[in-house]
Amino acid sequence: MKLYGSLTSPFVRKVRAVAIARAVPVDFVVEDPWQMSPRLIAMNPAGKVPVLELDDGTSLVESLLIAEYLDSLGAPEGALIPAAGPARWEALRAHARAHALIEAVVARLLELRRPDAFQMPDRVAREEARVAALLDAMEQTVPDAPLAPDAPVGFGDLMLAVALRYTAFRYPHDWAPAHPRLAARLAALAERPAIRETEPPGAP
Repeated sequence: MKLYGSLTSPFVRKVRAVAIARAVPVDFVVEDPWQMSPRLIAMNPAGKVPVLELDDGTSLVESLLIAEYLDSLGAPEGALIPAAGPARWEALRAHARAHALIEAVVARLLELRRPDAFQMPDRVAREEARVAALLDAMEQTVPDAPLAPDAPVGFGDLMLAVALRYTAFRYPHDWAPAHPRLAARLAALAERPAIRETEPPGAP
């Protein structure tokens, strides 16, 4: 299998983290979605990454679908995303919040990359408010107990770490003092191979 994507994309990082956590071998191929290459368009007409190309030539797109597929290839006893029941919905709920945080940071970044004359300050403020609200909500739901070095890490934890590290990368601001539980959780998760080995170039 080949995974196509950018080294700095948080959506790609979500998938790479799952592959590492589940010990699923995947060949990573750097693909810049902004170039809209014929290869990428052939696999995903939307021109987005990540794209997972299976051995039979089938392409899977969208990070959650790819994450679920890779998770299904690992050992059954170590599944990150439960197959059914309340635990599954909680894992997907945690993913949804992490995904929303990433989207808010991306939207803010893209707005600030527009020429000054075309930027919309109200949109930047709205996305920053979304980030603040999501961090507050996540602070209330993250476990209060410390994460032991040998404790299993679930899907929600991996997605939380990816989202928080992307926030630090693309929207650096001092959110940790007001969110001590999130900061402590991230510090513990940052030592896990799935997070440590997927740090983007230039990340703080």
